[in-house]
Amino acid sequence: MRQLIGWDRYDTPEAVAAMNSLYRGEWRLLPNLFLPSVKLADKIRVGSRIKRVYSKARTPLD
Repeated sequence: MRQLIGWDRYDTPEAVAAMNSLYRGEWRLLPNLFLPSVKLADKIRVGSRIKRVYSKARTPLD
């Protein structure tokens, strides 16, 4: 988030209100709908190690 907003200190009530509005509104849709994630599909034991097999990366919207 610091890369988008910046590294300055935002302590005025207007700046805090604007950031809170951004977090509660548009920003929450990005990770919840559009950022892809993978899920663990299977674990296979190979000797003493466990190989993890993941499903194809999909967005939660899919």
